[in-house]
Amino acid sequence: MSLTNRLASMDPGVTTPADTFDIKLYDGNRPSTVTVNSFNFSPDLVVIKDRDANDFWSVLDTTRGQNVMSWDATDAQSNFSGGFSFVSNGFSVTNTGQANTNGNKYVAYGWRANGGTTSSNSDGDITSTVQANVAAGFSIVTHTNSGNKSDSVGHGLGVAPKMLITKKYNTTTNWWIYTTVVDGSMDYVIMNGNAAKVDTSTVSVPTSSVFYNESGGADSEPYVTYCFADIDGLRKIGYYTGDGGTSHSINVGFEPDFLMFIPISNGDNRMVFDSVRGGTSNNNKVLFPNLNYSERNPNLGNGLNFTSTGFDLLSSDGAFNGSSKTYMYWAEKIVT
Repeated sequence: MSLTNRLASMDPGVTTPADTFDIKLYDGNRPSTVTVNSFNFSPDLVVIKDRDANDFWSVLDTTRGQNVMSWDATDAQSNFSGGFSFVSNGFSVTNTGQANTNGNKYVAYGWRANGGTTSSNSDGDITSTVQANVAAGFSIVTHTNSGNKSDSVGHGLGVAPKMLITKKYNTTTNWWIYTTVVDGSMDYVIMNGNAAKVDTSTVSVPTSSVFYNESGGADSEPYVTYCFADIDGLRKIGYYTGDGGTSHSINVGFEPDFLMFIPISNGDNRMVFDSVRGGTSNNNKVLFPNLNYSERNPNLGNGLNFTSTGFDLLSSDGAFNGSSKTYMYWAEKIVT
């Protein structure tokens, strides 16, 4: 049973949760402070990218505070240069070139968890710190490994997440994306790389209460993990097989506003499209989560269209529609 249906079974008035994901554009204003406070909610996870320059992806959350990491890099977290703060319905960036270069255009993706309020979770072998938005199928989890790579970690969602994005935050290491969408077992890819997926029998499948963080092996390091479950009408994490044509339709059950593509059978760049930067028709404005590149046209023919039920791939390019190649997608919708 989907999370939305499970909630509805407890309360028939529950519908697709609103105000849980949003996308905002803004212009840098250095040396002045720039405040982006037009989100439909106060975000707990923000991912920011400079559209005009080759610069890091900035990943910040209300659990870790001003400590920033980058999707495209292995660096440990560091204090946000110049100052960053979460504010009501958004965030503020002070006098810094990081996410505030004067005149440059930026995009910010935001997800709501639990308003920065965390709780201790003892569902797993390791006690974790969790802020969960159960209705939205999203939680932010921090924990410190025990040295036993098979130990479990509580995530607070009440259903098994379809995707885990995890990283050691005090150490130089990869971003790991774990998913069960391909065949029901755990596979992983690296966010900050371009390699194909790896099938792994060493990582147990998440349950409705715990996941197993084995990306770092038997270490005793602190981790942050972003957990995502499918939500009818709001989020879908899945996969498809390319047909090598120019009109391949994928049904996700709603019209997405955000799409990330990850080639899983062949190595290639990860790609992000969204309806706010590129519109819904012939969307060719791409960003690469594994690279610091500025926004660009990726030369994918007619690109893709967002449709009322998903998206149409209008190119045979192997980046997202190679014949017999498989691809993971992450689709999100803005619901207000």
